[in-house]
Amino acid sequence: MMERRNDLMRSDIYETEDAYLVDVDLPGVAKDKIQAYVEDEYLTVEADFSREETGKPVRQERYDGKCERRYYVGDVKTEDLKASCQDGVLRLTIPKKAYEKAAEERRIAIE
Repeated sequence: MMERRNDLMRSDIYETEDAYLVDVDLPGVAKDKIQAYVEDEYLTVEADFSREETGKPVRQERYDGKCERRYYVGDVKTEDLKASCQDGVLRLTIPKKAYEKAAEERRIAIE
């Protein structure tokens, strides 16, 4: 079971006229180590903070492992969600339009 570490995925949520924007801090996480998907009316972001060992640790303060964060989004049409990652910040765009319940879990491509 994945350990939940909400403190590692700090986020801001903004509202515009057409959409909600979710910015999630993921410093040092490669784009291919991030997954985002909608299932049962929740948007889930998973990230792998794993790093390579470069020697015997003397002191470790940075988290090493996987974590996830969930956001309630209601009935959304997954195809309309957009995601991009730049400078350690994942931005998810959730449009404000007529939502249709997603039939199953669908991964969101991160640009």
